[in-house]
Amino acid sequence: MAAVLYDVVREILVRLNDVTTLFRCAMVCKGWCSLLVSDDSFLRRCLPVPEKPCGSPSFSGFFTKLRLPVGLPPSPCFVPAPRSVLGCHGLRVFSSFFPSDRQADFFDHAVPLTSRHGLLLVRLDLHHAGFNTDPSSVLLAVCDPLAGMVHELPRLEHYWDFDNSSRIGGYALLTDSDCSSSNDGHGDGLQQRTRFFKVIMLTVEKSRLHCTLHAFSSADESGWSTRSGVVKDEEDRSICTVLRQHNAVVCDGAARWLLWGKAGVHTLDVSCKTGHVSLTRMMGVQLHYFRDQLHDHPYLSIDGEGKLMVLGLRRNGRELEIWTSHKDGRSFQASMLKLKGHNLPRKGHVYTCLGERHGMILVKDNNKRVYVADLKTGVMHEVKDWPRSNGLSRRKTVLFEMDWPGFFISQLTFAAY
Repeated sequence: MAAVLYDVVREILVRLNDVTTLFRCAMVCKGWCSLLVSDDSFLRRCLPVPEKPCGSPSFSGFFTKLRLPVGLPPSPCFVPAPRSVLGCHGLRVFSSFFPSDRQADFFDHAVPLTSRHGLLLVRLDLHHAGFNTDPSSVLLAVCDPLAGMVHELPRLEHYWDFDNSSRIGGYALLTDSDCSSSNDGHGDGLQQRTRFFKVIMLTVEKSRLHCTLHAFSSADESGWSTRSGVVKDEEDRSICTVLRQHNAVVCDGAARWLLWGKAGVHTLDVSCKTGHVSLTRMMGVQLHYFRDQLHDHPYLSIDGEGKLMVLGLRRNGRELEIWTSHKDGRSFQASMLKLKGHNLPRKGHVYTCLGERHGMILVKDNNKRVYVADLKTGVMHEVKDWPRSNGLSRRKTVLFEMDWPGFFISQLTFAAY
């Protein structure tokens, strides 16, 4: 009889398409919770995956290091975006996301590196925090701030200076959807999908495009893998250029970093599945914009359809040049967006692009103000919770996105067990 009743409940619940309502239903009892998460196909019927790859996540705010209060060493903090779901708590120190039984210094000296789909990659600077650790090894961790979970990665030996921008290249944090197809083993099963991640750390020598690639997968217990070599263009030529962006953009099955130099504008691409490294020439993106004193350094991102785009902000804060790739991923078409906002200072202010996530661009000016601009409307809103601190830059700012339906579903999964 109970099985028949659960069949009736299942037919009722499958007609719900609101994740908040499903979450509330799952909290009724363990039976309903197990019913909701025991079958992946059932959840997919309730909450179909959006056709657009960027349709579900949203920009929630950014992580950076601040001096709070004055006189203490900088600590990582989260600054919510205007009208963000996480904005109700205001500015938060990084350690407040995690259980209080962990040592405060463990998080107070963390360095945010990059993020993706609600996960955050940080470097744990335990040596400077007073822990007895080998300074020639680096400890990274993948954090889920909303779930309060931390996954420490195996220690990695390194022979470079993190403050030397000519050597350290960049980081990529990948999820299961980036690395697997529907036929892969770890791609089947909701519980496994929410736990899988892959980390790529890239170092590039400035004199020539000789890169060293370190990769770690949560599905591989062997630890870090390392490979190195000289990257050549499609004509098998070695080129001399510089990596310009520390965080990678994930597009078309590859983690991509922006670089440019005398050889032109390229992306350095690392296959999410195989780790193969290659170069792609970006045709149509004008190199003179990258050297123009009237423009900020361009920023590589993806648009709402999952295509590559390059953003070039004018330093007066009035216009944004946008190069969007065609289907081939190599040729780009330029467009111009007028930026506007209520009572925004313009004269004498210099504006800098800090990053972009899901149609929202983060901008700062030389008066320590921070804004969020909508790439559809061009409207800019000031971030009110920003404490007007010094030192904010692209390298020290990590924009944070949340896949809210995915987060709620993952919480249903953990609640069922």
